[in-house]
Amino acid sequence: MIVVRIDEADYFVGLEDCKTNLHGRVILSKGDKPLTHLNLTKQLQPVWKALGPWKAIPLGKGFYEFKFASLEYMGWALGMGFLKLSPSFLRLFAWTKDFVPATMKSTKTQVWVRQYRLPLEYWRSRAIFSFIKGLGTPFSLDENTMRKKRGMFARVLVDIDMLSPLPNHLLVERPNYTFVVGVEYE
Repeated sequence: MIVVRIDEADYFVGLEDCKTNLHGRVILSKGDKPLTHLNLTKQLQPVWKALGPWKAIPLGKGFYEFKFASLEYMGWALGMGFLKLSPSFLRLFAWTKDFVPATMKSTKTQVWVRQYRLPLEYWRSRAIFSFIKGLGTPFSLDENTMRKKRGMFARVLVDIDMLSPLPNHLLVERPNYTFVVGVEYE
């Protein structure tokens, strides 16, 4: 192996150039075909049209680097956390130096979570997502939950960290009232 050194000033210029970047990973369900770079950018155009110019750079293994025109636009995109694409999801996360997709070890996975004993007045995506965030990042509700076709349980796809505890119950609070929701992981 040959050892080479880079100039620190060049490295810091590279860091400065990446200050408006985010990392992202396309998450597919089993059996889904991967998105092409062109398809990904076409799906993101209408969502990010107000963000000025931006660029998606494929890094391999489903990872992308996204470069935005300003810190404000980058922050706005990061605040979204994830985006539903067809047929996948895009999970965005803060840019980190020395990021190499080939060496990434992810402890996160997507799991369908059932929530039992949930009163029907809470069966709205915004309400369900607000308290399921205690487990991880919610992606989507299943069709039966969105249409309130069954009242036994609500079902939501959640990006969870397998190194975090997986509770069997959530305590949901609102002013002057609390209740417990049972949680089951499929």
